[in-house]
Amino acid sequence: MAAQFFHPLFDRVQATGAQEQEKTLLIVDKTPAEDSLAFCLEDERCIVLDGRKLHFDRTMKRKPLRLILNDARLVLLNAMVHGKTVVLRLKDVCLDVLTMNDEHCLDLDPVAEHFPPFGKISYLPACWLLRSGHDLRREEWHRAIIHRTDFGKTQERPPCHPRFSVVVTTTTPLSLLDQRLFRSTIGLPTPREDNFRVVEWSGGEWKDEMEAATKDSS
Repeated sequence: MAAQFFHPLFDRVQATGAQEQEKTLLIVDKTPAEDSLAFCLEDERCIVLDGRKLHFDRTMKRKPLRLILNDARLVLLNAMVHGKTVVLRLKDVCLDVLTMNDEHCLDLDPVAEHFPPFGKISYLPACWLLRSGHDLRREEWHRAIIHRTDFGKTQERPPCHPRFSVVVTTTTPLSLLDQRLFRSTIGLPTPREDNFRVVEWSGGEWKDEMEAATKDSS
């Protein structure tokens, strides 16, 4: 049952990967077994970025932010090169994406390449979660995120694959999304309605917030 829901959903995400996305897909998973995680771990199109681990690495283990950013960058790098969908899995936590980026890390090193043309280096830009990651395909961010040292300084950077995309999953109930995940100063980028397309999965049926709003207005 879950595969019948998730397969076409991710098909649409990747089929439109090369196009400009207005909103990032946010899956609200109501199932006890977290069906979305099981699907994404098995589907070869997906790479799971464990937001819950990132959250506790930062808040409990006090892991340096620069290392957390680089952990996330390496996942993005893999997905950008091989045309995968990065699935940011939040489970039940509020990952503070708003402050988990280059702009809020004061000890990034290096910030520029050590050899010509001495280009800017990025680890996790603030825009990475917006528009299904579409902005990362821009030459500016593509060259900054894929470091020349990742493939050897004499090797050309591979292009960003057109099927690269970003999706978010959470087990936070739909009724509590704004309260828990979208708190203006911490959490995910606001306003939710402008940045995310919310789809709820309950195991036997699914509800698309965007389609429901369209029906209500017609």
